[in-house]
Amino acid sequence: NSDHCAWAVLMRLWMDNGIARGLLCRKYGLSYERMQAAFFERRHIAESLVQARFLDKNFVEVDSQPPDWNLVRAAVSGGLFPNVVQAKRSPPKFTGPSSPGDRNKNMKYEVVQASVMESGTLDHYRKACHMHPNSLCFGADGLQCPFVVFYTLQQTTKLFVYDATEANVWAILLLGGKQPEWDADQRCIKVGIWASFRCERGDLLMDIIDVARRGLQAVLA
Repeated sequence: NSDHCAWAVLMRLWMDNGIARGLLCRKYGLSYERMQAAFFERRHIAESLVQARFLDKNFVEVDSQPPDWNLVRAAVSGGLFPNVVQAKRSPPKFTGPSSPGDRNKNMKYEVVQASVMESGTLDHYRKACHMHPNSLCFGADGLQCPFVVFYTLQQTTKLFVYDATEANVWAILLLGGKQPEWDADQRCIKVGIWASFRCERGDLLMDIIDVARRGLQAVLA
């Protein structure tokens, strides 16, 4: 359940020497110019990561090995957080085969937004939103994580979420900007005001999370 992983698959197809790029665009409804621009942007980012020694120098031209999609989804989750919506699923009224639109009716999404008070302080509140039908997450009612990260939130006829990926729990805990905290009363681990994860003995994990976060920051520094 990831728009971003789907785009990565399309880029890998675009880079295939045996692919007819015009046919690829017509088959999937892509813009040739936008794909070409994305290709050059990928090259620029890859060259920067090679210089930072995060990637092998051959990666810019050769990307033959299929990626670890769980790792890709984790990177997207950590990079987009706190752009996150909470997903809740209600029991379906009917059983049997159903369309994405029917399944989406069982899903409820909420996003944390903020408004500036007269005093100058921020007031945070939850607001209902909707997954856009063009997203691969639309109608996805089997999420393993109750949170979905996104790139775009736009008000049209409704408040729609675009460019979405099912979040990775550990990516949020380890890469989220806010230090996770243990809420003993609620029995959950909280990451700021944006995400919380139910865990009966989460207090036992806090030292592990802290050490892992510091280790990752040391590697990325």
